[in-house]
Amino acid sequence: MLKRVLLIVFSVFLAACGGVGVSSYSATSDLVTIVDFDGLYAVSQDGESEIYLAEDVNPHYSTLVIGEQVVFVDSDGQLLAVPQTGGDAILVREERVSPDSGFIFALPSDEILLLDERVLGGTRYAQVIDPATGQIVSQIEGIAGVFISDAALIARPNEEGWYTPALADGQLKLIFQAEDDPDLLFLYSANASGFEFVEILPRELSEDDQALLALRNLTNLRSGVLTPDGRNLVLHTETETAPITHGLWLIPLDSDAPARNLYTGLGAAPEFAVSPLDNQIAYTSSAGVLEVLDIDSGTVTQLPAGAQAPDWR
Repeated sequence: MLKRVLLIVFSVFLAACGGVGVSSYSATSDLVTIVDFDGLYAVSQDGESEIYLAEDVNPHYSTLVIGEQVVFVDSDGQLLAVPQTGGDAILVREERVSPDSGFIFALPSDEILLLDERVLGGTRYAQVIDPATGQIVSQIEGIAGVFISDAALIARPNEEGWYTPALADGQLKLIFQAEDDPDLLFLYSANASGFEFVEILPRELSEDDQALLALRNLTNLRSGVLTPDGRNLVLHTETETAPITHGLWLIPLDSDAPARNLYTGLGAAPEFAVSPLDNQIAYTSSAGVLEVLDIDSGTVTQLPAGAQAPDWR
């Protein structure tokens, strides 16, 4: 059901959270992790048990519960993992973490997906890491562009702070563009069996497509997100010079059909949300009203006047 409530978005893991009490749920655990100035705790969701895990924790970063491990950032910016039951932490990533250095996702296979998101030079890559050992399971290099399921980039508030809902088997999709062939789109899916290549999608990016992608804000992952099946791209464009013009586009990736413009506006960025379960998008149209597009049927439903800030729950 579409609700008219405020949607707040932040970069999934390596994002400054601006305060204490950051928490994270896991699909494979009944624990909530809480960071305060005393350190990192694991608390059962019924509140009956509490385990102290680590002292040297940076409270401005969220945590992830992955399998039997809790992944966190220490005061030196290193990425570490500690068992849920307590014990010694292991080093997952020694390179100093910063809000623009990458994003981490919990996979249904109880592994970490580390997505390097540097856009100002250097080789971009993705790594699948075992949080229990810190070992790299697989690595993808030479990445030119990344598009991710919208559901993976949504953070929600609770009484303790913020959490990112864990995604079920197959809900996290990623598309990579390769540096040596940026016209092709490589679809991957996160499943219980691991992070797996699915296929090269039928659409080869045209000059018009590339021109739209050039207007994407590369520092914001949500400027290019996928529908749940990974076969439609919702693209937020933004001109670099004044007057700043924003656009919202739907690009089908299973065909060479033209991109569909959903919004164009001066100054104001579009509000939009992609359904986590089916191919529907709620968005503010160029006329300033909230609409819901069913991608499969092409049906557009206009919501009552005053509806705003779409959010799928």
